[in-house]
Amino acid sequence: MRLHLLGTTGYHPNDRRQTACFMLPEQGIILDAGTGMYRARDLIETPHLDIFLSHAHLDHVVGLTFLFDVLWEKEMQRVHVHGDPAKLKDIETHLFCESLFPVQPPFDWQPLAVSVELAGGGKLTHFPLEHPGGSIGYRLAWPEA
Repeated sequence: MRLHLLGTTGYHPNDRRQTACFMLPEQGIILDAGTGMYRARDLIETPHLDIFLSHAHLDHVVGLTFLFDVLWEKEMQRVHVHGDPAKLKDIETHLFCESLFPVQPPFDWQPLAVSVELAGGGKLTHFPLEHPGGSIGYRLAWPEA
């Protein structure tokens, strides 16, 4: 299994680094949606994407606005954006308000379940982290092969 570090810097991108975005292409999983999201396009290997957001700060969610380009001419069965229900509502209300972003990208909002079953028998669990405004940490586990 490969983990691609699409963005690893905080707060703002620069010429060498993009903001938080990590991808497991074989699983169709993206962790956070920072400016590094544009790099996911060439890595998509599944007909689905599950994007898990840790929190709603712009450096972790602005990449959601890149999804029209990331998914262009890709045959996707579904794209889900998972996160804390209150944070998802804030992102939808503010980042995707009609005056800022008049067309909704092709994804569905999914409030986090207690645990999420992943392809290949994997499981995703989450836990709270201390961070201004609140944050979620994720644990992804698969049975040993």
